[in-house]
Amino acid sequence: MPLPIVLLSGKLSQEVYEEIGRDILRIKNDTSVSQCNLVMQSHGGDIVSALNFVDWAKTLGIKFSAKIYEAQSAAAYVAFSLADEIELKSSAETGFHLGEIPLGVNDILPNGQIPQPMRENVSKYTNAMTNLMRKLGIDTDQFLMAELCGSGWLRLSAKECLERGLVQRLF
Repeated sequence: MPLPIVLLSGKLSQEVYEEIGRDILRIKNDTSVSQCNLVMQSHGGDIVSALNFVDWAKTLGIKFSAKIYEAQSAAAYVAFSLADEIELKSSAETGFHLGEIPLGVNDILPNGQIPQPMRENVSKYTNAMTNLMRKLGIDTDQFLMAELCGSGWLRLSAKECLERGLVQRLF
């Protein structure tokens, strides 16, 4: 039997994650399958929602695989955090991003501080990305970590992902 597929596409927002979550729960409840294939074509989205989605999905007892056409920023975080096996489009570039949280003038407190919840979200995402880089073995490569920390982005070609063992197959 083919694995059930859940599509993550476009800009990933809280609403999109909620819809994906309903799909995953429906699959889990309606079938005896304990595996799910995430099909990704996304340039990213809301990092806080991505963190919450990954934390939630890890509690389900489902084994995830991923077929990636595009995964940038939060989308890359979701795919590489959840999937045990990853297939990547041969012309794709995967982009890991340290993330951004929009800060408006009204977000700054009268004392010049950024609100505690916003600081906590940045810290949580930084810790999550650090753990992901460790899981993927990227943290031991000084050049890659300098690129990620210096520019806020680490972009890897499909070939680089395969050579580094981050993905199992190209298509």
